[in-house]
Amino acid sequence: MVVDVIGAHDRLAAMYRLYVNSALPLRSAELAEERDRLLARPGMLSQPPLVEPVPRYRSSGLTLAAAARMLADDYADLAPLGRQLFADDLMLYQHQFASLEAATMRQRDIVVTTGTGSGKTECFLLPLFAQLASESRRWPAAGPASAGRYWWRGDGGRVGQWQHMRRPAAMRALVLYPLNALVEDQLR
Repeated sequence: MVVDVIGAHDRLAAMYRLYVNSALPLRSAELAEERDRLLARPGMLSQPPLVEPVPRYRSSGLTLAAAARMLADDYADLAPLGRQLFADDLMLYQHQFASLEAATMRQRDIVVTTGTGSGKTECFLLPLFAQLASESRRWPAAGPASAGRYWWRGDGGRVGQWQHMRRPAAMRALVLYPLNALVEDQLR
């Protein structure tokens, strides 16, 4: 796919100038020409585009559903959980599948050091979702939800939102995301 970034920027800048001229018309031709010259200057109405080349990352050739089928049966429910991150037909990058395979099949810790836009977040969320999918297969079924569960509707007293669950309450995961590092990376 070829994208004309510079041409798109030029067209948008011209549309903004047209909008300013049509929204705030001037009777004086001299003033209108002066305003056009000022608005055409870089940085006055828009900034020139900053183009950052990003490498293409190798595809694994597997969708999330296909990757989940390649894992042990314990992780069969990964695909429905992972749909929150991936569309059904989106291919995983090779490093995303490698992190999933290392964390689930080989029970290894992973360190992900790929570039911006490479899907690092998915590299740690997919193994996390896989672990949750595996654990959830052993959880007892939830009981019926109490009638007053939707207390904000005024249909009863206030009750615990999860009291119908029979599994022990526990924190299953904690994600600490290095936002300062992300901000520094974006600034560069």
